Amino acid sequence: ILGVFGIFNIFLIGEYLSNDENMEEILVDSRTGIYTDVFTQLKKDNVILFGLGASGKTDTYLLDSKSQDFSEIYNEGRRGTESGMLNYIQWGGVLGGLIYFLLFVKGSYFGIYKSNNWFCVMLGLWVAYKGLFSFIEDRPNFSIDSIFIFFAIGICLNKEIRKFSDVDMKIMFENMLKRSVILSFLRSKYKI
Repeated sequence: ILGVFGIFNIFLIGEYLSNDENMEEILVDSRTGIYTDVFTQLKKDNVILFGLGASGKTDTYLLDSKSQDFSEIYNEGRRGTESGMLNYIQWGGVLGGLIYFLLFVKGSYFGIYKSNNWFCVMLGLWVAYKGLFSFIEDRPNFSIDSIFIFFAIGICLNKEIRKFSDVDMKIMFENMLKRSVILSFLRSKYKI
């Protein structure tokens, strides 16, 4: 919210902290431009609320870049960005971004405050972190990372798992390990 109103830009933290050139290279702002690109395109197409759709593309400031590797993509328009949240805003508008963000908020809230075991509390904290980090990175793609974050949100929202005590969780994990192939192999090989 502070960034949208121009009060504080988290992506310019290098300028706020130090005048050391080496530090500025590490903390260079690589996100303000892509946020500007997406919101400019949404405003230009008058689709701020519902977004550009799954195949929507944005014009990009990177056209001025000297890199020939991506010039064809940048001339055509970008279908996505490095920021997970920004992708959902690009595709689903402010409404899509809000729904995505609320999924993290609800998952982390239930995991932290409505569970009886430390596993769900820790998972809820991790979900909260990933929700905030999605404003910077975590591009949604089909990978184990993307699958696991939704799996973690699902665990945090699961009423039955949240009801378990720490002892119940320990028993559940031990039972899962007893049935696993890996543990069976270790038992036979090392007589565990």
